[in-house]
Amino acid sequence: MAEKVSPWQTLRSLWERLAIGQRLWDLFSSMRFVLHHHRILGLVLMAVMISVMATLALGGRYWLERPQADEIQFAANARLAFVEEKLVPPPPLPPGIFLGSDRPALESADRDWTKLQPVFRQALLVLMERLSARGYDFALLEGYRSPERQETLAALGAHMTRARAYESRHQHGLAADLAPMRNGALAFNFEDPWAKAAYLAFGEESKQLGMVWGGNWKLQDYGHVELRQ
Repeated sequence: MAEKVSPWQTLRSLWERLAIGQRLWDLFSSMRFVLHHHRILGLVLMAVMISVMATLALGGRYWLERPQADEIQFAANARLAFVEEKLVPPPPLPPGIFLGSDRPALESADRDWTKLQPVFRQALLVLMERLSARGYDFALLEGYRSPERQETLAALGAHMTRARAYESRHQHGLAADLAPMRNGALAFNFEDPWAKAAYLAFGEESKQLGMVWGGNWKLQDYGHVELRQ
């Protein structure tokens, strides 16, 4: 004997069928949309992929763009909120140590640590401490650089620098030049095996601290390091 079906059960069964049918229709409509607009979607996807690839390709290149001072200051202050400054700068070296370099007037270059952005100053001190632990003591050659000195160096040619005034992060206290010291003298010659090992360690440690090393640039500057946002 067949089981009697109540009106409520009949309505419920009908509702469930209608719901399943609606979902199938929605799925079918979505498939129709994709098939109809596949060219547009393909172009959009291609544009996104090109944008991502271009960003990755240009991420490690050095662009001589003029940094915005207000943006640099804001980003530096934001980072400083998460950094507890613990290290203090080393005592200044006698100017005579910097004589004999191929850099003009290096003995009178600005090595005032207080002119560097606090967050960069701390990162630079951490970098120097790490290098010292590896057996390489580095000295600060130049930190802040005035726009006038930047123009003087740029006028000497591209072998010195391609950055004009305010195109370098030296003018914003976010860049510095350093060199390793051995037996009380600065080692500038990258061809010297010991100096080369020191500069390569400099590049490794600066990268781990999130800084940009000049040794990776087309115009290689092995003693340069800077902080970008």
